[in-house]
Amino acid sequence: MKRIIVVFLFLMGCGKCPEFVKDFNSDILSLEYFKNGNIESIMFLKDGKRHGRNLIFYPNGKLKVDAKYNNDICSDILTHFDSLGNIEVIYKIIVQNNRPFINEEIQYNKNGEIDIEKSRYISLHPSKDTLSKGEKFVLKIRLEASAYPQNKKDIVRKVFFNGLDNQYNIIDLKNLKVINLGDKKEVVLNIFPTCVGNQTVRGFLLEKEQVSKKSTSLNAIFFSQDYYVKGDTLISHYAYDLDFWKLVKDL
Repeated sequence: MKRIIVVFLFLMGCGKCPEFVKDFNSDILSLEYFKNGNIESIMFLKDGKRHGRNLIFYPNGKLKVDAKYNNDICSDILTHFDSLGNIEVIYKIIVQNNRPFINEEIQYNKNGEIDIEKSRYISLHPSKDTLSKGEKFVLKIRLEASAYPQNKKDIVRKVFFNGLDNQYNIIDLKNLKVINLGDKKEVVLNIFPTCVGNQTVRGFLLEKEQVSKKSTSLNAIFFSQDYYVKGDTLISHYAYDLDFWKLVKDL
């Protein structure tokens, strides 16, 4: 394996740089090569840490892993491909308490179709992204693939929203709202903003199975949706932190 470290500012002076190289403001680009001369990995570094897009390849030159890092933490989306270039799985990553977690997993079969039984994800459908003051924001949330088998019964599903910070910690239990899905896999949130400016609704879809009297199985898929309310910006403040999993067990 051959490794080359290139100072990024020097690299940016080259007119032959790939487009994805130009898209990221990193200090250093690290390249590793297979013995056959093909690139094995491309890593962007900032202050000695992975930052930006990181790519791993197969010896035949096909892309294997496409991931994004922020200050050495994998975040956003990680995509894994097979050696022919087909998508195998997409992981949607969230960061909670500065640690990355797989929030959603979308598996694909050999035909390029989503494998529902092996996947776990939701979809968000906002009414619009810009509102006038006093206008209602509507967000439809659909459970596309459950963590449990489709024919599994006695699964309690609820959607919780509001009262979460930007790392999905419950910080305002009094303002935490809940909707029981029952047997449905779709829910509509009707939100009436009290502030203007940039807004974000955060929450999670909780699935709970009572395995036994002493054992409970929990699965949470977190979500966030940005929208904008025309007018002057106001700021909300939250005062305290609460432990997420201890709270949701009894919700």
